[in-house]
Amino acid sequence: MHNCEPCKALTKNSTLIHYCVNCAEALCLNCTEHHRVQKISRTHEVLDIGMRPKHMNISDKRCSKHGNLPFEYFCIDHDSLFCKECQVESHRSCQKIMSVDIASKGIKSSQSFIDAMELIEHISMAIPIISIDRHTLIESIEMEASMVKDEIMKLKAISLIESLEKSLIEDLKQKEENIVTNAKGIHDEIQDIERMTKEKSTCLIKWRNMDLKNKLSLLFILAKLF
Repeated sequence: MHNCEPCKALTKNSTLIHYCVNCAEALCLNCTEHHRVQKISRTHEVLDIGMRPKHMNISDKRCSKHGNLPFEYFCIDHDSLFCKECQVESHRSCQKIMSVDIASKGIKSSQSFIDAMELIEHISMAIPIISIDRHTLIESIEMEASMVKDEIMKLKAISLIESLEKSLIEDLKQKEENIVTNAKGIHDEIQDIERMTKEKSTCLIKWRNMDLKNKLSLLFILAKLF
């Protein structure tokens, strides 16, 4: 076994780092990480590749509850291996019990074993694909979030521009009103000046056209008034 089994199924080459005792498969670093977090395999015994056993025998398994006593029996009802102490504690009433030697005979050719191996292979192949899909989904979400953020910034900028435009229009309108008011006042002053100029011009024309006698009479009257 020179290739990572899940990677081999995906026609990929990778460096072997670990070995799963339960699955009897060599794993690369990436597949080991996935193997350790998946619910179906997180309790599996994973070793460094250099420590993998050359042969795996069920009878070599030990019971951690009872001082590493060997597993001697298999309970069909509970689908579990157990030692002689477990039999007394937990399997006294179980009817379908057989020795490990009998249970292990022909197990690799049984349909249950074949189905289990096919399920494990399917899961092992799916894990890297799921990982890739997850990263793709994360990238997609981050991209969409960035786009939404950009749109929000654009809307804020548009709102600011509209606010400035409204303020500018109001300011221009106020200045226009002030100019119109001032222009009206200037216009009234100009009309007053034109009227006074016209009156003075008329007086000068009349004065110019008076004979000497009338001019003297008018000066005499004005002298009395002022």
